[in-house]
Amino acid sequence: MHREQIGFSSPPLHLPVEDSMPYMKLLGLIILASTYCSSALCEERAKDSTQSKVEKARSTFQSETEKLNTSVLGAMEKRVELVRKQGDKDALDVLNTEIKRFESGGPMPSFLPEAYHKKQIVMLQRVGNALEAAQKDYTKKGKDAEAESLSYELKAVRNVLQFIEVRRTIVGTWRMTAGCFGADVVFYADGTAHTSTLHKCTWEFDAEKQQLTWTYPHGLQEMVKLPIDPRGTKGVSSVGTEIVITKK
Repeated sequence: MHREQIGFSSPPLHLPVEDSMPYMKLLGLIILASTYCSSALCEERAKDSTQSKVEKARSTFQSETEKLNTSVLGAMEKRVELVRKQGDKDALDVLNTEIKRFESGGPMPSFLPEAYHKKQIVMLQRVGNALEAAQKDYTKKGKDAEAESLSYELKAVRNVLQFIEVRRTIVGTWRMTAGCFGADVVFYADGTAHTSTLHKCTWEFDAEKQQLTWTYPHGLQEMVKLPIDPRGTKGVSSVGTEIVITKK
């Protein structure tokens, strides 16, 4: 594992709509936006109180992210050491998969204590609130170009927050019904799932389409629309019929 800014190496210049899960590395554009400007532009921004607040929020987010990532890496190393001592290869394989995803800019591993996830949510909410307030302020002042320039960052933050909520909700066992057919689907935090009919699959969150899909090895997919209601959420089966999933 690398002690570096996990999630922010080589920040992308755009949020690819084809990515089904808004990984933390997409927020690298926040770092990019806070460090990339010409001297003339920076001088102009220094006179803008609204922009100053945004820059402060970005800087705080970057600093907090670095600290959180260091803490997360330390917790992961301890967890690997514990599982290895137990000799549980299957558990170690699952653990390593989540760790690799995180190191490549993926979501925070689900096995971490709740305090880590709450800290991440608070950080995202804080920078999101700052961006939203700035966008409203620019709009009131008639600075439409400045307001629009914050849209992409704000969208990225909202997508990550939604993914966190979706993952929290979907993990567990659900009953899927389609007419007279019924089967259980167990969703795991690492993005995998399996059904009571012994099918293994992977699930993905699509922020653009506002839906969650799970794909079987042969390529067929099932889908439900967001938001997900544990009491019953409708979707479409792999053959085009209506399905309903209910949390057990």
